[in-house]
Amino acid sequence: MVDIATDASVKPASHPKPLRVGLDIGSTTVKVVVLSPENELLFRSYERHLSQVREKTCELLKRAQPVVDGHPVRVAVTGSAGLGMAKSAGVP
Repeated sequence: MVDIATDASVKPASHPKPLRVGLDIGSTTVKVVVLSPENELLFRSYERHLSQVREKTCELLKRAQPVVDGHPVRVAVTGSAGLGMAKSAGVP
């Protein structure tokens, strides 16, 4: 997918603004939020991962999938376990 915020070849008026997905993967919990371009909260989840970090992260992202399907997205990953997950997913 093309990141419309940084690709100069994509004209902003011809492409919808992306939804923003925030993923915080900490030592005990996983938090996911999805925001509209207008900062409306479209989805949120906060759950303990009980040391099943990847499994819980995948579960929460699957729950958020109906909200983001068909929309361009920008993803930000934070948290103590976020770096490893971001690298695994190819998210800078």
